[in-house]
Amino acid sequence: MGHTSHSCGKPPPVRFLSWPSVMSLVALNCHNFNDGARLPGVAGALVGSPSSGQSGDSSGASGGSTIDAGGDGNAAGGSVESNDSGPETGAAEGGSSGRGEPSNVSEGGHRQQPMSGPSGMGGTDDAGMSGSKDVNGGNGAGEGGLGGEANAPAAGPPSCRDPELDSLVPECFSNPTGYFPSLEVVRALGIGISGGQEGGFYVFTSKADTNTMAIDWTSDNYGLEWGGLDCFDAVPNPQRVAAARFGSADPQVYATTACGQVYARRLFGYAPAWSGWSPLDLPAPSSVVTDVAVCLNRDGLSQLYVADRGHVFVRSQAAATTTAPYGDWQDLGPGAGPIIAAANLADGRQQLLSLDAQGHPRATEQSSDEVNPEFGSWHDFGSADVPSLLDIDAPYANPTLEVFAIDWTGELWIRCEDTDGTLTPWQLWSDAEQPARFVALAVASAPDGPGTPLVVAAVGEDEGVYVRARIYDLWRDWQRL
Repeated sequence: MGHTSHSCGKPPPVRFLSWPSVMSLVALNCHNFNDGARLPGVAGALVGSPSSGQSGDSSGASGGSTIDAGGDGNAAGGSVESNDSGPETGAAEGGSSGRGEPSNVSEGGHRQQPMSGPSGMGGTDDAGMSGSKDVNGGNGAGEGGLGGEANAPAAGPPSCRDPELDSLVPECFSNPTGYFPSLEVVRALGIGISGGQEGGFYVFTSKADTNTMAIDWTSDNYGLEWGGLDCFDAVPNPQRVAAARFGSADPQVYATTACGQVYARRLFGYAPAWSGWSPLDLPAPSSVVTDVAVCLNRDGLSQLYVADRGHVFVRSQAAATTTAPYGDWQDLGPGAGPIIAAANLADGRQQLLSLDAQGHPRATEQSSDEVNPEFGSWHDFGSADVPSLLDIDAPYANPTLEVFAIDWTGELWIRCEDTDGTLTPWQLWSDAEQPARFVALAVASAPDGPGTPLVVAAVGEDEGVYVRARIYDLWRDWQRL
């Protein structure tokens, strides 16, 4: 059944709670998120303590820190002690929700994957990085914190270590040329999605409480016919997921870990074959990445962003091919929260979005549509019109900017760019009943596909993966993968 396109006109009356009410709701209902699904990084930070900057453990009941980047700020610039990550085991595991044993792989089930088209953006994050000292030694501001030298990211927690990739015992194995065993049960955590070369979509998800990654893709060009989630091998404690196609249309996929590392994988379409997962070089040895985003600029060059200790760093690809190297990391400065997303404005400039430790949306834009121009200062992105948010994303290949977000009650919101470049207010996305309360989302479009399809993918409170497609400006019904 189709539905009319959702309008970004005058929003309905804003339905959101005051900050104390939100905290009360979380305290009373954290089992709804943490027994059925983990809280994203922003939510983990809020449950911990918005004033002290502690990051809450997404396992919820104890409210302990997975990575406690907080502190009371008694020493200017912070110290190693103030950035204590808590018990080593808790930090290394990224906060287990204590749910049952990993699911089994169904015997003999598999699919052969078509070797074209890419992957996704979005997801959730248990690391919950937020808060730390400011340079004046005040209470943590909940944005990753600055320590030591002014405007320099604080050092990461010394005791949090993910296991090495070659030490993992994978739940399942895939074949790089396209054999992917089906997964009997996938309890999703992070979520990402991207459009294919000529329409069609890929979804990637991290599996809660395991090292397993999963993949699904459409057999049509509209985002309607999905085959089921399959094995995509293993990453240490995977959390948030992001991906996009290179200028060559081959997908590149990224997954953060519980202790702030990033792993990457890409498809070499000319082979065709997938690379294995490999660790990404980060901006500094002390980096603790809480989120990753990827976007193509107007020349088709891939630009990779990471949220790292309150700063955003970017590196740009040298050419629009799968094998082209990335350049050095550049620091875009402080002001970002632990959750980020990247997209394009109608005039070709890139827009960065972020959620701070209180769940308030923030944004920064490039100063011009030249190649790799500077970004401006971070500014508010309509936080007065929307509740505290859990996750935010926008498709990077849309003709105009469309931003989607999930609030603390699990409902979807949307904000759009008009053709003249102005932004509409946030409004509740209420044209169809949601199949579940959502805790993470990702959005992708395929502008070169028939009907300019766009797909919203979300993780439910029940840890299920849901997708909804828009084709020829008509929204279709939600599907569960």
